[in-house]
Amino acid sequence: MVSHGSRKSRLSPLNDPDTVWTQANRIWHSADFWGRIGFVLAAMLLLWIGTEGWRPAFPYRWNSIPLVVPHARVDFEIVDSQRTNDARSRARQNVLALYELDNKPLEELKNKLHEHLFRIQQAKDFSELDVAVWVGFLDEEQRSTSVEAQDLLYQRIRTALLADTGLESLGRVIQNALAPLVERGLLEQVQHELDRYSISQIRVYAKHPDDAKVVSVDDVRIPLALERLKPRFSAELRRESAVLGDGDVLASFLGTWFERQKLPVTLRFASEETKQAADLAEAQVPPQLRKFRTGEPIVISGISAADAIPGSSPQPLTEPALALLQAEHEAFVASWTWSRTLNYVAARLGLFVAIFALCGIYLWYDHSKWLIEWRHFLTLLMLFSFAIISAYWLWLAPIRIELVPIALFSMVITILYRTQLSLLLSAALCLVTVFSMGQGLGEFVMMASVACICSFLSGNVRTRTRLIFVGLWAALAGVPTAIYVKVALGWTLSSPLVWDSLWIGLQVIFAGVALTALLPFLEKIFDFQTDISLLELGIPTHPLLADLVQRAPGTYNHSISLAAIAETAANAIGANGVLVRVGAYFHDIGKVRKPEYFVENQAKGQNRHQTLLPSMSTLVIVAHVKDGAEMARQYKLPKPIIDMIEQHHGTTLVEYFYRQAKNEERRDSGSVEESDFRYPGPKPQSREAAVMMLADACESASRAMKEATPARLEGLVQDILQKRLRDGQFDECGITLKELRIVQESLIKSLNAMHHSRISYPDAIKTG
Repeated sequence: MVSHGSRKSRLSPLNDPDTVWTQANRIWHSADFWGRIGFVLAAMLLLWIGTEGWRPAFPYRWNSIPLVVPHARVDFEIVDSQRTNDARSRARQNVLALYELDNKPLEELKNKLHEHLFRIQQAKDFSELDVAVWVGFLDEEQRSTSVEAQDLLYQRIRTALLADTGLESLGRVIQNALAPLVERGLLEQVQHELDRYSISQIRVYAKHPDDAKVVSVDDVRIPLALERLKPRFSAELRRESAVLGDGDVLASFLGTWFERQKLPVTLRFASEETKQAADLAEAQVPPQLRKFRTGEPIVISGISAADAIPGSSPQPLTEPALALLQAEHEAFVASWTWSRTLNYVAARLGLFVAIFALCGIYLWYDHSKWLIEWRHFLTLLMLFSFAIISAYWLWLAPIRIELVPIALFSMVITILYRTQLSLLLSAALCLVTVFSMGQGLGEFVMMASVACICSFLSGNVRTRTRLIFVGLWAALAGVPTAIYVKVALGWTLSSPLVWDSLWIGLQVIFAGVALTALLPFLEKIFDFQTDISLLELGIPTHPLLADLVQRAPGTYNHSISLAAIAETAANAIGANGVLVRVGAYFHDIGKVRKPEYFVENQAKGQNRHQTLLPSMSTLVIVAHVKDGAEMARQYKLPKPIIDMIEQHHGTTLVEYFYRQAKNEERRDSGSVEESDFRYPGPKPQSREAAVMMLADACESASRAMKEATPARLEGLVQDILQKRLRDGQFDECGITLKELRIVQESLIKSLNAMHHSRISYPDAIKTG
């Protein structure tokens, strides 16, 4: 995790002589400054494109609940779906069902009639007549008459037929009488759906549907056709009366035969062709438009953008209502002139400029390191831009989950940086998002409240499952907040409002669950160490710590004690206590290479330095910093941990061996350079490293005290602090004098707790 500063002065030496104007002039001529301005402008352009900044947002979504009935801002037209559907339905119903004509059965029946008539004509007398053929021409009454009566009828029929030798005249009579049936076809009853197509008329075709003719259903029904057949025979027989006699008798004779044989069905319902014709007729109906005038309520029959009944609670928007509102919005945007569009674009860009300027000024005065270091600057810029664009497009999605990226952003910034920064950036994020979505104050308050709750609750996340509980607690607070805000704005408390608010809570819970899975990947992508990853790193089973326990147990015990007091001191000034704690575990791992040269690992009476020159002893002591950094890199420890290993001694003087060398210098008249007895550094670059330096020196020195009384411990801490301060060790870490005093007080309390004296118990109690 990154180190934090709280003021501009934390990133400069304590006695920076530059004036504001000097600093401003230096910044103005800095290539880094203009590089950052370029990235900010690129981010603003990306946001402008990603949020469609050239046009106002459409503020309505499916299932959202508008507070009031919208009114048309311009004249516009919309396709009236109900009227269009009704018109197309009527057009479909007006299509006549198509029937395909097949006269083959009727031709076969005509041939059969000719055959029977020919056999009657050829019979010489009634006795030679085929009874089955003859009976087919008789009605019920005639069949019940005597043989003599039937013979008399036969003679009359045969006499009429004998005059037409080849039955040519009779053939014409039959052909002409059946011509309407051949042309129109025959049906027992209609075969199509009575509720979809006309029942009074149909269209009949023989070869191609395009050649179909309209036919009345009554003209093709077989019962009615039979009724009309005898009069047609009579009429045709009268025309042929010169050849055929007894026309009435023959007409009855032929009509009875068709009744007895039954007319065949010659029409088949062409369902596919009819459907195609109906589809074509429906497609040819143009959309029915409805016009709205400026100021007219956007409510149509059966479709309302909100319930228009006074006093009723608003209802969630349906798809038809959204289509109506979308049409009004498109017409409104299309009515804009170029000047109005440019003004809107300038306003959107101006919002981005104001937001970025506000956040930049805050960072410069309170956390300028995050502006100066490119990694932090680009990370913040990218996360901020990505969260806004994601929220905007997730708002446009069919399922609204725009709160997920907002909650994720708040939690991530808190975990990676600090709560105060997360609050500011989350508020800016909500403002830009709400403006981009075309929403109002209520939506901003709801979003900002959820983001703030996530920011506050994510400050001390030390386990991954904690993020799920952050989402749950944020949801428990966010749902009633959303309800209160909407009711305060004039909503009626109703089930749609409650469900809409519950959906807000579900989004926040999902964000907590998602971040639990995403956090390890975010740590790798952005090269950050969170409290969670640091705590996982500091487990005793880590190879470096396990090696430290085995080879340098005294150093390990020192590291554990140091971790406790340093973490408390870091937390007291608002620094990252977890980073200091884990850094303390690893700060002296370089000592495992030569543990016997360090006093905490030496047995009583054994001191390897007695046989070494002070300069050589100094090299051995100082080497543990370099060795520790190399081992940390070998095991791929995070950079902040490596920095603390390198900086926890800064460039301080190894006083014991320096004094020893000075004493030898007086005897040997040699020259001793102080720089040869200093640690290579660098000096602490962060408040965490500064706390580590002080705590390390104080804890080590307190172990060497014979009687660690509170007064002596206080004097020890003050003396070490003053030495480091005069030596300039805190010039580059950004820590303030006030914070140094707080650290001093914390260390004194912690050391007193560690070295407190115990009560002397009587021997009887000790052994009892």
